[in-house]
Amino acid sequence: MLSSDSPRRIYLAHLREVVFGEEIARDGIGKALDFISRDHEMRTDFYITVAKGSTAADILNVQTAIEKVPANKLFNALETSENIWAATKTVKLDELINSIVSKGKEPVLTGIYYYGDSEYGSNIENVHNVSPATGLRLDFLAVFKSDKLIGWLDMNDSKGFNYITDNVRNTVVTIETEDGKITLETLRSKTKVSGRMEKGKPVIDINITSEGNIADVGSNIDLKQPKNIEKLEEKYRNNIKEKIQTSIRKVQEDFQSDIFGFGEVIHRAEPKEWKKLEDNWDDIFTDLDVNVHVQAEIRRLGTITESFQKETKE
Repeated sequence: MLSSDSPRRIYLAHLREVVFGEEIARDGIGKALDFISRDHEMRTDFYITVAKGSTAADILNVQTAIEKVPANKLFNALETSENIWAATKTVKLDELINSIVSKGKEPVLTGIYYYGDSEYGSNIENVHNVSPATGLRLDFLAVFKSDKLIGWLDMNDSKGFNYITDNVRNTVVTIETEDGKITLETLRSKTKVSGRMEKGKPVIDINITSEGNIADVGSNIDLKQPKNIEKLEEKYRNNIKEKIQTSIRKVQEDFQSDIFGFGEVIHRAEPKEWKKLEDNWDDIFTDLDVNVHVQAEIRRLGTITESFQKETKE
């Protein structure tokens, strides 16, 4: 069909982004992936995503600022968001197919949605405004079982997923204090997931080490007092731990789909026991015991210790 409209032959090696509409994703993307992976003209370094609540055409018709081609905007935004926000995930073809065929891990894809009027978004006038009326945003992780979309994780649950899968490079954590909020910027995070058998049942242990700096202070807390830093570090640890536990609980209760790859962890740790578990892993995963241990430290307070706002007169 494309050859009857386009004056040039389609060059598939230029492909940067594949977007599946939500309806198609819920029906199953296996046949489409078979064609994409089989075609010898296609490379495998493009990203695959899902249009949340719309079709792929609605997404790709939106004219975007900065990047003239919507696919390039999505490709670059995905990489940037994964690196500095940690609520999204870049997924390429090989990783997606491996997750679909694995008995110990299910796939996830990043969701894309448009805001504003999709019809106006296709007009070039949309990008002539300082604040475009219609645009594209990356948010939510699409949870799959095999090749079918079964639900979505919100921003915090998506961050919890990325902490578990050691995919957090940089992000921010907001902590509530008695008289305001403090924002920490996570600069380093490392996750180690191990599996074992205990009394005939599989158990997962998650150990996370994070380091962050204070990025914003909206509180009267005295940062020169070591005891206050210790309290912030405790809240920092609890914030990360809560995101992880909430994400695990939601996936176990609502989706029964092992997107974290815990089955693969058990397989590597206890290959003989895994043979007894793999056929019923979905049911076992629902009641799987997961222990979460977080070590989080604050390294720097910023270029100023006390906010100058304390010295301003009302």
